[in-house]
Amino acid sequence: MASKPTFQERRLAAGIVWAKRGNPAKALRRLERLESMRPIPLRYRALKGELLLRIGEPERAHDLLLEVRDAVKEREDPESAYIRHYVQAWLARIRFDPFNTREQERKAAAVPCEPRLKRFLWLPSGEEVDRMDAEFDAWMKKNTPKGEDLRKRRIS
Repeated sequence: MASKPTFQERRLAAGIVWAKRGNPAKALRRLERLESMRPIPLRYRALKGELLLRIGEPERAHDLLLEVRDAVKEREDPESAYIRHYVQAWLARIRFDPFNTREQERKAAAVPCEPRLKRFLWLPSGEEVDRMDAEFDAWMKKNTPKGEDLRKRRIS
């Protein structure tokens, strides 16, 4: 059984939560200091991947997010499912895949886990309609290709 976190560890964890929005570099330094004291849980490792990406280290972020994804791959509990979709969404952002990003955000929003985890590892819900998606859908509905249009296309 893991020992109870010390006061300093709890203070660092609170500082990470406080600094992650405004100053990701400071939050990352605190997270690495916490990691030097004891092994950190998967939720903190997933957050570390996001912070690395936000400070401009996509290679390290990608490798860490892959490690976290592999660690939660076989688990079936709601926390692991949320972390899995969270990590997949960030990996899709690294690959510049907005459709997969939104799909993973929707799947993460549907996971019935504790709200505290969803606030800690925040993702947009995916339920709000993106303005550009709505414009594209409206244009496609208005200009639906007909059978003859499809036959006239050239494949190069």
